Amino acid sequence: MLTGVDSVQADANQVQESEVELSGLRQYKGIKSTVIDVLAAVLPIYVAIYLLGIPRYLGLYVYEQQHMGIVLGITLVLTFLLVPAHGKASREMLPWYDAIMAFASVLSTGYIVLFAGSIIAHRGAATPLEQVFGIILIVLILEAVRRQIGWPMAVLALFFLVYVIWGDIFPGPIHSKNYPLTRVIGNYYLGTMGIFTTPLQIATTVILAFVLFANFMARSGAGQFIIDVVFSAVGHLRGGAAKTAVVASSLFGTLSGSTVANATATGSFTIPLMKKTGYRPEFAAGVEAVSATGGLIMPPVMGPNAFLMAEFLSIPYIKVAAAAAIPAILYYVSLFFQTDFEAARKGIKGIPRENLPKLYDAVRTNMGWQFIVPVAVLVLFLLVWVYPPEIAALYSIAALFAVRFLHNSTRWDILRSIWPSLVSSGKGALNVICVTAAAGLIVGSITQTGLLYMLGPIMVQIAGGHLFLLLILAAVVSILLGMGMDALSVYILVTMLIVPSLIDAGLLPIVAHMFVLYFSIMSFITPPVCIVAYATAAIAGAKPFATGFIAMRLAIVAFVVPFIFVYDPVLMLQGGSVAGILEAVLTALVGVIYLAGGVSGYLFRSLNRFERIIMVAGGIVTMIPGWRFELVGAIILGAQTLLILRSLRQNQRNEALRAAENGG
Repeated sequence: MLTGVDSVQADANQVQESEVELSGLRQYKGIKSTVIDVLAAVLPIYVAIYLLGIPRYLGLYVYEQQHMGIVLGITLVLTFLLVPAHGKASREMLPWYDAIMAFASVLSTGYIVLFAGSIIAHRGAATPLEQVFGIILIVLILEAVRRQIGWPMAVLALFFLVYVIWGDIFPGPIHSKNYPLTRVIGNYYLGTMGIFTTPLQIATTVILAFVLFANFMARSGAGQFIIDVVFSAVGHLRGGAAKTAVVASSLFGTLSGSTVANATATGSFTIPLMKKTGYRPEFAAGVEAVSATGGLIMPPVMGPNAFLMAEFLSIPYIKVAAAAAIPAILYYVSLFFQTDFEAARKGIKGIPRENLPKLYDAVRTNMGWQFIVPVAVLVLFLLVWVYPPEIAALYSIAALFAVRFLHNSTRWDILRSIWPSLVSSGKGALNVICVTAAAGLIVGSITQTGLLYMLGPIMVQIAGGHLFLLLILAAVVSILLGMGMDALSVYILVTMLIVPSLIDAGLLPIVAHMFVLYFSIMSFITPPVCIVAYATAAIAGAKPFATGFIAMRLAIVAFVVPFIFVYDPVLMLQGGSVAGILEAVLTALVGVIYLAGGVSGYLFRSLNRFERIIMVAGGIVTMIPGWRFELVGAIILGAQTLLILRSLRQNQRNEALRAAENGG
């Protein structure tokens, strides 16, 4: 039985140590390690200098393509120096072929950096030397993304590369004409329709800035502050350990753009605690997987996908965050109540208050208030003053430095965190840079071949012109494409392939983007390839497939709400009066709670199968905006609630009678 929150700290430390051991990166020693760390630190330092416009003040003009070339070059070099080619490769020595690839990375990106001005001024067919460098860079990117992410993304990028060169071998509606290799290489390597396009541009500015912010916050102890505050707020409630996981992971999304990183960071602490309080391993792992995945849809910082969405839609980020707010709240409300209903059903109590951190200690005594300041600055610059996201992130870092440096007890802590934060930021950004460079190959192929305009009519034809069937098809394709890939890659892919058909069917662009975003990230918790569920199952010692199916149930709202905001975007604040929005939100909250009760099998008491089906149906109907649906849902749920309460009272009377008879 749990005797205190500290009793799981050893478990968490063991998990974190094992993660370090299994990280798979080469472990250099001595001067080699120092050189690698310096190169990794140079990456965020250079990006910060570029974003602050320092080169311009010095009379230097850095073209955007030059900037991306510098970042990509450093990234590829670090990838081949740090990430082995396969599982049996040495973790201590650098093979000759990795040294060659690192050198080739410098040459192929260095050409872009040195001659960007003339390339931009005289765009045209690639010269023989440029063709060689272009082919080398494409091969290096494919190999780097294979090492960083895995085979699916590399194979997908290679497929689209083959498609653009030999499109005439493909049958039927996806048949395309061939494009000369020289033209393809020229577009990919020198132009803006390939490697150096929007995904890489966002990664080398916005995403890197937020990676740097996240690392400074984490190294300063913000993660522990979040956990302490959440424990003090909800840990004492029924099922408090699981509720802590839900709330902490939703907040932790600000510090991590990766679902797996989010899940392991908070899960290494919350999953052992959930198990100790009485939750079964699969449920504990499922709660953490769903909580962590939701970090990509929870404002104010929703991960790299949201920044890319704002860029694709050419709108301020605040509009994306505002549109995502209500659906994200519904997502976490559902999960919160499901953990509560499971605790009630299993008789799981909260953690005694004397074993929990004190809110005053977390905020005041332990200087936790210092972490509130940079987050407030981030929200102010990002959502109120509508600064570019990357600049807002840098101002937030400055605010963190200011508040911690001005206080004697934390001054040396922030100074000591500078170097490890820079190094971990450089290493932590490698996979995102590789992914977005490979995504550029896909975007270029789709754009050049016109596949962007082919797939939409195909999907509409399969759906027979029915919007609901088209949405089902889009949801299934988004989930399938997301299996085995990272969030950013799959979002870019579904945006290019699926979103145009949804917009053609009449959806608002932001609604179409949000719809595919939801289902693309649901692949992380949907069997058979549910990578986040697998990660949390490993921490919990649970069965991976069982964890995945429980996670799907816990994330039920994410499979329902997108269909609802398509038919009435009021839940995304797209149109409608204030009164209409409030009505939709309140009825949706009621529907979500009853939906959670239905899938959990509990509301005041355990429910039978028929009661669960009725409650799920009533909850979904109530969530649909429109007074007719809301009225029908209210009647169904109201009647069912009365029947449940009536049966409870009857059971209480019967128990009282039996007690009286036994007493007599």
